[in-house]
Amino acid sequence: MKIFKKAVALLLCVAFIFTLAACHGKDEVAISSGDYEITSAMYSYYLVIADSEAKSKVDESADTEAKGFSYYKQTIDGKKFEDYVKDLALEKCLYHITLQKLADEAGVKLDDETASGYKSTAEYYWNYGYSTVMTENGVAYSTYEKIMLNDALYALLFENKYGEKGKEAISDKDIAAALSDNYAGVYMLSINYSDDENADTEELKEELKKYQDRLDKGEDFAEVKADFDAAQEAKEEAEENESSSTGSSSQTDSTSSTESSSETDSTSSTESSSKDESSSDESSSTTTSSDEKEEEPTPEDANISVLTSYEDTYSGVATYFEKFANVKKLEQGKTEIIDDDENKVMYLVMKKDVTKDKYYLDELTDEIRYLLKGDAFDEFLDDYSEKLEYTVNDFAIGQFKVKKIYDGTEA
Repeated sequence: MKIFKKAVALLLCVAFIFTLAACHGKDEVAISSGDYEITSAMYSYYLVIADSEAKSKVDESADTEAKGFSYYKQTIDGKKFEDYVKDLALEKCLYHITLQKLADEAGVKLDDETASGYKSTAEYYWNYGYSTVMTENGVAYSTYEKIMLNDALYALLFENKYGEKGKEAISDKDIAAALSDNYAGVYMLSINYSDDENADTEELKEELKKYQDRLDKGEDFAEVKADFDAAQEAKEEAEENESSSTGSSSQTDSTSSTESSSETDSTSSTESSSKDESSSDESSSTTTSSDEKEEEPTPEDANISVLTSYEDTYSGVATYFEKFANVKKLEQGKTEIIDDDENKVMYLVMKKDVTKDKYYLDELTDEIRYLLKGDAFDEFLDDYSEKLEYTVNDFAIGQFKVKKIYDGTEA
């Protein structure tokens, strides 16, 4: 009889467990706002992302190596860590709904080509890292792809609002002014001395001054740069030989490669951007043969590097430059040696007129729109999101515990 009772109890327990599991269906709704819904899997995704961001924020100020350290003992913005993560996850869910709702209200949607591109990106990130963490937290690829496609609505909505044909289109005059104020074309040579703790910066300045004098006298930059590159390469070889024979470390081990990278980054990125644009042009044309491809746009002077004060630059044409103020105040055609002592790089720059070559305006217009209106657009989305009326299914989200999140690190 006792055995029978135990068997019945066991069966009841198993039945109860399966009943609980059944309660959390595949497409269970965790958060809703009208007809817009966030599933439990989507909520789990945003909870994982919120947890990652919260931990990164803690890392900025806390000693994570201290004995007894625990993220869950920390507070962020006056909130307990777990509460902060859950609140942030909710914000992200409502932001997701905001993008969906605004896109529907505006009557805009991703075209097939753009959607295909985002799906390819989603697949790439999923296969090269995201799947490991997300699957452990109950997030399937289909959910991740859906979220990526939703993220793509941001750019679509921005374009609909501030683009060339947008409801609040930015004038050509304002874009041209922003180019002049926030970007600068330069001829640039640089020496990286970050590997030398005892670098003689005065000596480095004197080294660059030789080339500065040549530029000031009107010598062609390409010739000056060629001599500079050759000198840096010779110095590097000499130091490598000395290091191999004496075991001493090289003072400017990465000078030439760093300079070369600094000088060619802008050009290489420009070429990459041009190829992307060309590829887009080709895909949109069904009548142009491979032999009749439109020639890729290129700058008139490939030696010009474009620097900007815009920290979020993404065009590939410009490079954020912490000492931009020094460059901006320079007159056209004038030179200056700039020491970025924080990053330990010495620059020789000659100011060029970035507005004379139409290539830069064409390539940077989209980025400039974000420079001018990106913050305003983010505020608009945040305000809209905060005003959403929504319902939270506490049972659905209650199954997800911040302390149970798998973040890819060992316990």
